[in-house]
Amino acid sequence: MVQWKSFLKPNLARFGAPIFACTLAILAPSLAHAGDDKLTSATGVYNQFCQHCHGPAMVNPGTGSYDLRKFPVDDKARFFNSVQHGKGDMPAWGDILTPDELDLLWYYTATRAGKQPFPEEPASGDADTADTEKKSP
Repeated sequence: MVQWKSFLKPNLARFGAPIFACTLAILAPSLAHAGDDKLTSATGVYNQFCQHCHGPAMVNPGTGSYDLRKFPVDDKARFFNSVQHGKGDMPAWGDILTPDELDLLWYYTATRAGKQPFPEEPASGDADTADTEKKSP
C-alpha cells in the first residue's frame, strides 16, 4: 500500500502546480462569465418585452420608438418611471414586470445591450454632496 503522506510531501511542488493550473484552467471560464449570466437574463427580458418596439440589441427599427442607445446612463430613476408608468406611445409595464425584470432591463439599457461596462453608481452621500456643491455660490 502507498504511504500518501510520504509520497505527497516530496512531490507536492512537482505535482501541485500542474494540478492547480489545470483546476484554474477549468474554473476560469465559468468565473469570467459570471457577469454574462446577468446579461443573458437581461437580454431575455428585453427580447420578450421591448425588442418588438425598440429593435434587436436596441438598434431602433425607425418606427418612432425611443432609441434606447441614447438613454442617459446616469438617470436610472427616469428609466424606471418611464417603464413603470409609460411615456408617450409606450404602455406602462409596472403591473407586468417584476422588480428583478426591471433591474435587468436597466442593466441591459445602461450597458448598451452588453457592449459597454455597467456604469458606476455614485454612493448616495456622494450624489448629495455633488448637488450641494453645484448649487452653492
